[in-house]
Amino acid sequence: MKFQFDRKYLKICVYVFGTVAALLLFNRLLEASDDVWLSVRSSLSFLLTLLSPFITAIVLAYILSPAANVMEGLLRRIFKGRSTRSHKLVSLLLVYAILLALLAVTMSDIIPAIVRNIGDLVRNVPSYYDKLLDFYNNSVATHPLFTNDTVRNAVNGQIARFNENINTNTAQFLSGLTAFLMRFVSSVASLILGLVLSFYLLNEREHIAQSFNRLLRAHFGERRSRGIIEFFESVDQVFGKYISAKLFISLILFGLSFLLFSLLKVRYAELLSVVVAVTNLVPYIGPVLGAVPPVLIAFLDSPEKAVWTLVAILAMQAIDNYFIEPYVISDRMGLSPFWVLLSIIVGGGLFGVWGILLAVPIAAVIKVLISRYIIARATRRSTVSHPVEKPAPPADDKP
Repeated sequence: MKFQFDRKYLKICVYVFGTVAALLLFNRLLEASDDVWLSVRSSLSFLLTLLSPFITAIVLAYILSPAANVMEGLLRRIFKGRSTRSHKLVSLLLVYAILLALLAVTMSDIIPAIVRNIGDLVRNVPSYYDKLLDFYNNSVATHPLFTNDTVRNAVNGQIARFNENINTNTAQFLSGLTAFLMRFVSSVASLILGLVLSFYLLNEREHIAQSFNRLLRAHFGERRSRGIIEFFESVDQVFGKYISAKLFISLILFGLSFLLFSLLKVRYAELLSVVVAVTNLVPYIGPVLGAVPPVLIAFLDSPEKAVWTLVAILAMQAIDNYFIEPYVISDRMGLSPFWVLLSIIVGGGLFGVWGILLAVPIAAVIKVLISRYIIARATRRSTVSHPVEKPAPPADDKP
């Protein structure tokens, strides 16, 4: 009997062989997952280190772009002329002159002062702990709430645990601070190169945008490219400009808090001003968390100083909420407090500090995506249910 070659069964055999081979390969990858993951991590780390100046340049150009546009508009109003190449160049030079001046002050004065503040604070933690413990034993422990055995045992247990770990945590903190400072010093060269590259990116930003638009139109067509460009403009409106404005507001709050803490003679004024400025980036929760360390440090000196420090922080937050933010951030994120807090909790749980800082603008971008999807679906359904009737051709006039 002659053997007949059946292409159908050969195709099935090839599929089965390919599936089994893929499963075996996947099994080997799972067995060597640790080595594979380490190699992937090392490759990504090397790639990020290599591309860090370019990533820094893109981030700086994106953050400084609104400031360059504002400076260019200001020059245009001063000289009452159209936007020219010289106006753009002068506006960029002014923006980078201000940025370099801020960096010079930061590197020469603020960062050394913050390092000294951290060192003094770490050395004084045991004495501060003793002061707080004396205050607790003499004032708080006599309150009726703390006479309850359950509450008193819980508080005493936490105090004993903190007392056991204070020396270990202090040593770990100092070693971590030293490693952080070493990484910071090593990244200064990358920052300088990123500044130079970001200047050229901003100087050619219109040509880059035009080239990107032409690429989109060539690949996706006119209609789809227009939708993609509108989406990126919406994302830039709620993400990029929000981040730039919040950083500018944090810079203002750093200056205000440093001035107020210096007038009130609160110790570690530079470090506490940084805490207030950074925590202000987190809506709702941030200002409350940022007020705790200055008030606590002032309370260790005297309760009266703590009260005045709290009054100064509340006044500064009122100025921020009613004068600075409405002027700098004219359009809000459009998110309710519930969604803001939920995004902060989820972002912090998944990505830590960066997740907390970027949770609100990312949630606003997701809202833009959902809104555009709903509008597109509603338009499509309206078009299907109510099709546009074509006009009837004109009737021929017969003589």
